[in-house]
Amino acid sequence: MARLKYPQRFGKLSPDDIDAIRSAANQREKLLKYIKDNLSYEALALKHGVAVTSINRVVNRVIYDAVL
Repeated sequence: MARLKYPQRFGKLSPDDIDAIRSAANQREKLLKYIKDNLSYEALALKHGVAVTSINRVVNRVIYDAVL
């Protein structure tokens, strides 16, 4: 019988806890990808046909500050 390098021990985390943690981590990765692809300054610049610096300036109210 082969010894595991890291023996399986169930301490404070139950198998359900482990599944929940892994599921949350998976959801986090998907959300980060969505944000990068759709909500990043680069994605917004491409969508609106402007430079990333323009997006930054709009967000920080350097330009168009009168627009709510």
